[in-house]
Amino acid sequence: MKLLPQPQKLQETEGKFYTDYHTVIVIQKNCGDNVFLYARMLQETILQWGGVEADVRKGEAGQGNILLTQDPGLSVGRYRLDIAPEGIRVAGSTEEALCNGVQTLRQIYSQSGAVLDAARIEDYPDLPSRGFYHDVSRGRVPRLERLKELADALCYYKLNQLQLYVEHTYLFRGFSEVCRGTTPLTAQEILELKHYCKERHIDLVPSLSTFGHLYRMLRTYTYEQLCELEGCTYRPFSFVELMDHHTVNVSHPETLGVIKGMVKEYMALFDSPYFNICADETFDLCKGKSRFLTQEQDVEDIYTRYLGELCRFVLEQGKTPMFWGDILCGFPEKIKELPDGVVCLNWGYASAQSEDGTRKIFQTGVKQYTCPGAGGWNQWVNTLRSAYENITRMCGYARKYQAIGVLNTDWGDFGHINQPEFSRPGMIYGAAFSWNTEPLDFEETNRRISLLEFHDPSMEFVSILTRLEGNAAFDWECVVRFREMELLGGSEEERKALFLKEPPASAREKNSRLRAARAQLQEKIRALDSVSRSLHQKYLLGIDAMILWNRVKPAVARIVYQTGEEGADDRLLACDLEQWLLKYQREWRKVSKEGDLGQLSELVFWYADLLRKGEARHRCPPEGARQGADPCAHA
Repeated sequence: MKLLPQPQKLQETEGKFYTDYHTVIVIQKNCGDNVFLYARMLQETILQWGGVEADVRKGEAGQGNILLTQDPGLSVGRYRLDIAPEGIRVAGSTEEALCNGVQTLRQIYSQSGAVLDAARIEDYPDLPSRGFYHDVSRGRVPRLERLKELADALCYYKLNQLQLYVEHTYLFRGFSEVCRGTTPLTAQEILELKHYCKERHIDLVPSLSTFGHLYRMLRTYTYEQLCELEGCTYRPFSFVELMDHHTVNVSHPETLGVIKGMVKEYMALFDSPYFNICADETFDLCKGKSRFLTQEQDVEDIYTRYLGELCRFVLEQGKTPMFWGDILCGFPEKIKELPDGVVCLNWGYASAQSEDGTRKIFQTGVKQYTCPGAGGWNQWVNTLRSAYENITRMCGYARKYQAIGVLNTDWGDFGHINQPEFSRPGMIYGAAFSWNTEPLDFEETNRRISLLEFHDPSMEFVSILTRLEGNAAFDWECVVRFREMELLGGSEEERKALFLKEPPASAREKNSRLRAARAQLQEKIRALDSVSRSLHQKYLLGIDAMILWNRVKPAVARIVYQTGEEGADDRLLACDLEQWLLKYQREWRKVSKEGDLGQLSELVFWYADLLRKGEARHRCPPEGARQGADPCAHA
């Protein structure tokens, strides 16, 4: 049996259970009404993979039935699954544990069809909280139906927490200026998602930027006085500045009141005992309007005091505050100045991530989650080997240093360009190793994901995806930074460095490897089921994006810096970019609201224009040039 997460105890026994049209799913009388949902999930799985329709009833089980029951004799969080020739019994200590047991049985049916090998499974999670953190602010705002599909996947792999990262993408009262040109989530959508998650034992935790990363809000006329930096209202939109700037002015008398009002309004939509106030990457703190505060206090004290005020406010509302630990990890002794009961979200995304940060937080006595990453930001296709290495380490540190949970992150830096489905393997890594922190090896984990998630009987699909990593010669962050340095200013040395750190031949070699992987992927798609085959075009678009930008890099280097060999007609490359974009836009709109798709499209058009007018010497536009300006107009 190929299961994820791997059960703590699995013993194969003698015999087989044969599922047929006589099979009945029986909910024992001691179960609550919510168990009917798990029975329906199981019923649909048996029909899909076993080809028979099992009725659902409530009462006592007979010969050849599947019994769902709660067993108070099991310790909290445990379930037991017994598959025998005479019947199947799934017992859980709680409804959530029973739900987890049903998901394991569903995975077995998905690979065994109607005939199941006899086995006994006793299982429980190593960590009580196992979450997924999804960015809905930096590019993509998912459609509600896609968020529900995400919740279904979390349930299937036994994750029990979901957080959506919100900067400006919730429609607060009075936020019409902030939300101009965006497609925010509404209160009704959040409420509907909350109830959908609750039925599946997923805690939907509110997460809201309250200190740094308030780019859209603080560059409006309404809230510009609360921005630490001057003059941001008049600058063109920038993906780089969205990442790097816009911390609140902690010295302004209205700042805390506005932020607390947002927290209180957003909090009312949720049942979670937690509220994540973020408070990460406050790069601008005391570098502008509040600089005068440093005459009497250290920046560390100013940060801690503001964070403490927000934590106390959240506690007063009856919730437990969470916050990102990147700033306080620099001066962990300050954590003792925060009120009791806070939870530090300790993130680290390196494949060889050190345990030092986790140990430092542990030594303060504050509760923490370790927070790895699914490897999707700035990538057309997620970097799976790096994600696996990072996630297995951080899950191991969680167990070693008694963290209360793991929150696996899926960020959308610089426009969230990867398709959301591409983060599924990374999400499953986090689910697997926060449940059972003894990791399976990389290849075996990917074989199981290929089988369970993509229904590939050869179990090779994810292995092909891993071959894409490391083949972007013109990575997306460089694409964005070069264009924005041209529009907003940047040194010639910085711009040139983006192109000259690798020889032009590198792009050709990487494209050769990408095309080989693309062909292998197309061959493998034929073996997948009809649902998984729908990913075919998405992966082709992701791989082709890497190939196209690898072609753009030497062309731009030749146009701008007269380096490299003469290539094909750059005008044809511009057409290829634009035709690719039309298909990409279509796929984006299937799963996401409009979000920042317009900004991404403008960036592609800028490069296409540069390629078409490549005979002119490229120059940086003057300060204040409009967004989307002709890249060759100042030759």
